[in-house]
Amino acid sequence: MAEMETKKVQVESELAICISNAFKSFSDTCVLNGLNMSVPSGSIYGLLGPSGCGKTTLINVILGKFPLDFGVIKINPSRFSDIGYMPQDLCLDSMLTLGETFKYYGSLYKMNGSDISSKSKELISWLKLPQSYTLLKDLSGGECRRVSLAVTLLHDPTIIILDEPTVGIDPVLRYEIWQKLLEMVQTQAKTIIITTHYIEEAHQAHTIGLMRSGVLISETSPQDLLVKQNANSLEEAFLSLSSSQELDETIQKVNILKNTNASSNILHSDNGISFIRIGAFIKKNVAICLRDFTFIFFMILFPMMAAIIFNLAIGGNIKNVNIAIQNKEIADCQTTVVNQCIFEDITNVTLSCAVLSGLQTLEYNLIPVKNREEGDILVEKAKSVAFIQFPQNFSIGLQQYVLGSWFSTNEYSENTAAYANIDIGNVLVKSQIIRNLFNVVEDVIINSTRACKEKFVKHPFRTTYLVGNKVETFIHSIATMFVSMIGFYFSSVISTGFMLTEKMEGFLDRSMTAGITILEVVISITCIQTVIHIIQTISVMFITYVVFLNPIEITNGLFVFVFIVFLTGWLGLLYGLLIVGLSKSSSEAMNMVIGWNMMQIYLSGIMWPIEAQMPFMKIISEHLPLCYISRILNNIVLRGWTFTHPTVLVGIAIIIGYVFLHVILLLYLTHVKKDAWLVNK
Repeated sequence: MAEMETKKVQVESELAICISNAFKSFSDTCVLNGLNMSVPSGSIYGLLGPSGCGKTTLINVILGKFPLDFGVIKINPSRFSDIGYMPQDLCLDSMLTLGETFKYYGSLYKMNGSDISSKSKELISWLKLPQSYTLLKDLSGGECRRVSLAVTLLHDPTIIILDEPTVGIDPVLRYEIWQKLLEMVQTQAKTIIITTHYIEEAHQAHTIGLMRSGVLISETSPQDLLVKQNANSLEEAFLSLSSSQELDETIQKVNILKNTNASSNILHSDNGISFIRIGAFIKKNVAICLRDFTFIFFMILFPMMAAIIFNLAIGGNIKNVNIAIQNKEIADCQTTVVNQCIFEDITNVTLSCAVLSGLQTLEYNLIPVKNREEGDILVEKAKSVAFIQFPQNFSIGLQQYVLGSWFSTNEYSENTAAYANIDIGNVLVKSQIIRNLFNVVEDVIINSTRACKEKFVKHPFRTTYLVGNKVETFIHSIATMFVSMIGFYFSSVISTGFMLTEKMEGFLDRSMTAGITILEVVISITCIQTVIHIIQTISVMFITYVVFLNPIEITNGLFVFVFIVFLTGWLGLLYGLLIVGLSKSSSEAMNMVIGWNMMQIYLSGIMWPIEAQMPFMKIISEHLPLCYISRILNNIVLRGWTFTHPTVLVGIAIIIGYVFLHVILLLYLTHVKKDAWLVNK
């Protein structure tokens, strides 16, 4: 027992990395199967093995991306800043220049500007890279690999992990890279782990580990391996070892208890939030956004176009539809304005002409027909949305209606009432025509009785608008809903787009290896998106309320309005981040984002009033975030409600509750699903 303790002390002092009895499985697949690994400090360790043997998983475990199910891992030193990692994929944004790439990763490692500049020049010279202002997208595959290697070595790490560093690089430069690595080991005592499929390259490593089926079948120097296997080449030795290896099948079937007796020396960054890393992430993404004209169009110009199209196409009055007309009262309307009291001289007044004039003012196309049969046929064939027939005594009948004699005789209703046949195929058209027809008749009555003495006529009721007297069309009542919809939709799409790119392309994986945390990434994206959200909201509101003059009654509630709009944007941001963490592919994430937005648009009263829904659907709709947001904004804009109104206070509390719910779910996802922001390949 004492001998074992002495051995542990020796391992910890002489080894840079020590892994004992490591198990790691994904679902029912055991990837690491009792692996033991020892990497001496100040040496090159060549990790060889076929595809799918677990090399990438082993590296991810060393980097702290995945916890072991069972086993012990020791890393010395254990800070992110002491590790340099070059992934097999590029994992660098092609929209950045070499200089911006070096500055970004140098800032993540908290290097000062002069150190970044001097080290960048050294690496550019050694690796024969283009000028620092060259975009990565303009480089060849081999040049990009060299840039990736330069980023790995930029901060002068103690432990360097290189995954296939010489793929796509010409033999001369490959030789120079190996010579540089050997020099770094000899002069700076660097520890280098390198994976390669060029087996003969491993001759230059001090130790090679041959990996197969989740275990190291050999861990020794190249010379010793050749002697033991009596082989002339490493490839021959590897084939010999693989054929003679006897795997213990029972080990693979053991159900390892996760996180039981597992110990990992997890890599860690500096304590607390680093505003240097936050600033670096913001600068990187701003530079990318400014070069991406598609992004600028979609994020800035597209919401403005959507606002213009919305105001031009949605919620307006139906115009330029045909209405068939037959007027038996008079063949040709010469006078359409009634300036006299209808009770003083009824013989010279034709109120049907005034009604037709009112319909023309509403931009209906009036088509004269000869008889009722012709008008009904036009409606039946959908060539006209309605047919209206005025009888010969229509004006007399209207006079009797005003005097309260509408139901006095049956002869009145047959000989003096107008006939209307309205197409029922479109409920919106039908509803508007009926509403407009009654409003026009009411206006005619008011105008024709304005000149009368008060004793002749008294109206039974008077309409007074306490609020909302400027709301005349459907678009006036849903304008704020559109503003909230734009805020939530684009915020969720932006955050999803940002994080999807970072996740799927491996940018976030590499940045997290450099020390940035998810919290710092979220703060950075929030800052960027808040600025974009402000620009979007100002432009959309300017178009909606200034250009198209939608009614607005905000008095002291402007601050509340702005606050709720910001909450809407942040809610969309958090939802997008949450979806990216849960999704395994880009299509899955975008479908979830678009689907959730579409559902809220349909159910939150934007497409159709909630009051018209089935009872069980109404319960669901009333608890959707956009429903609360749009209703509160509507009351602030159209009713002039302020922060002191109880309904506004309750609504704001509920919206804040939704925001905190998303934050809690995001934190839970980050702690439970360790690989939420990584792509498992």
